[in-house]
Amino acid sequence: MTTINGRACVANGRNLLLDTDFNNLPQYWTSRAGTVTGTFNGHNVIYYDATTISSVEVLKQPIYDPSLTNNRVLPSHWYTLSFYAKGVGQMNTYVYSSFVDTSAGSYIDGVKSSYIGSDGGHVWDLTDDWTRHAYTFKSKSSFPTTDVQNVLFRAFKGNTVYITMPKLETGTLATPWTPTPVDKVFSNGKQVYGRNLLTNTSDFSYNWYGIHTISATTKYDGYSSMVFTSNTQKLARHDFDLGKLQNSTKYTASFWAKADNAGDRAHTELWGSNGVTDFVLTTDWVRYTAVLTSASDANTNISHSSCFFGVPANNIGNIYIALPKLEKGSIATPWSQAPEDVM
Repeated sequence: MTTINGRACVANGRNLLLDTDFNNLPQYWTSRAGTVTGTFNGHNVIYYDATTISSVEVLKQPIYDPSLTNNRVLPSHWYTLSFYAKGVGQMNTYVYSSFVDTSAGSYIDGVKSSYIGSDGGHVWDLTDDWTRHAYTFKSKSSFPTTDVQNVLFRAFKGNTVYITMPKLETGTLATPWTPTPVDKVFSNGKQVYGRNLLTNTSDFSYNWYGIHTISATTKYDGYSSMVFTSNTQKLARHDFDLGKLQNSTKYTASFWAKADNAGDRAHTELWGSNGVTDFVLTTDWVRYTAVLTSASDANTNISHSSCFFGVPANNIGNIYIALPKLEKGSIATPWSQAPEDVM
């Protein structure tokens, strides 16, 4: 949201879909019959020829998983799915299996539609020219407790489909396409920024679970710390959406910490005891780092898609941990908030 002449205007909505430039297939798109074929305005294009096949899921990405606590979409919210397409015949889009509030109505390319199904299905006519389409809908007040919800692009027999720059955003306007937040930034060949995959690391207000307290008085650089008071192992757990961690991939965990009793230890690991590391602390704030390797199924197994910060057994006094960060690769860049926290 931005302000122009004193009025609030939507300048750019955050893209809730991942890898919408199709650079890391098939990491986030779980069903991908299409292939990358050329570019449009500098962006990769997905192509599929369905002239001899009955039906195929060209692209599919999960957007809500009932087993997770930090999903990208919420109940009772308006969303707009937009994309560029061309081809021969028609293609279908869905937000399924049962995501859409049918009582709220929907909008097709900005026009109120009289038909709406809970699977968000719509048929789009294709031409030889690139056209941007938009489907606006409201999510249900509650989601099924067992079903994963997905965005789906499907081609039926006899059609040829080209798709590029998909976007799902909150609200009723299709703002210009933007990529998902970048993972890394380099300057003069040196990595200077790594995307923090952990959210709410400045105040631990959400998605941090476990036996610890939040201190508003013992801070590092003005930011709150997690306090661990125990002589047994205590961990704060941060959960990820499925697809956010890649399989068998190196990540770097970093954090600032200090102890009331010099020699007490802090602890980090990924779920499944991957990269377990203990750190001997001093009474001064010091930044600590560890390289962790994710599980071979971290991308698809919720039981292997969490990160832990805390303390091992046999400490004497309080341990304070602030500004944790988990980033892809083996380089610890300066702490930064997750893009989700500031966009």
